[in-house]
Amino acid sequence: MIAADAGVSKGLVFSFFGHKDGLYDAVIEQTLTAWVGFAEHQASRFHNQPVLELIGMFRGSFEFASHSPMLRVLMAKRDREIQERLHSLPRTVRDWQGRFADVIQRGITQGVFHTDIDPHLTSLVIHEVQSLYLDQMIDTEKSEYDPERMEAALQLMVRGLVNAAGERALESQLAASNSHVRKRR
Repeated sequence: MIAADAGVSKGLVFSFFGHKDGLYDAVIEQTLTAWVGFAEHQASRFHNQPVLELIGMFRGSFEFASHSPMLRVLMAKRDREIQERLHSLPRTVRDWQGRFADVIQRGITQGVFHTDIDPHLTSLVIHEVQSLYLDQMIDTEKSEYDPERMEAALQLMVRGLVNAAGERALESQLAASNSHVRKRR
């Protein structure tokens, strides 16, 4: 059916993917790549502003998940069978956690995050928050993205990371960002 819908022969599909699971794995790999790419894009304009970069990564991750039922299923903790099949998922998750840890370390180095936090451990906690929320997105009847809940988690996380200097820097960055948006209108 997939081959027919794509307008190719079954033999070509099996030649390219090897077997049905190979096709499934390719779809999953594409979903993971698109997720990370989208969240990275959302954060990329804030590379020298760790607080805003972290916010962009977090928001971008959930925004993509809100439009990708496949990602929600892949990342949900309750579906161990799928997770155990995916060879690329642990690497993708580890790289994503490492990306969060890098941003947190940059925030510490720049003096905007508390110096007594462990970037690696904090990135694991952020990932757990994301996983719990993705589980919630799957378990709810409507399975819809709730930006208010995500924003509440994000604000709690940011307030726990940012020190007084970071608060001032964030207020300044947000004011400049809002001013820039108003000028474009």
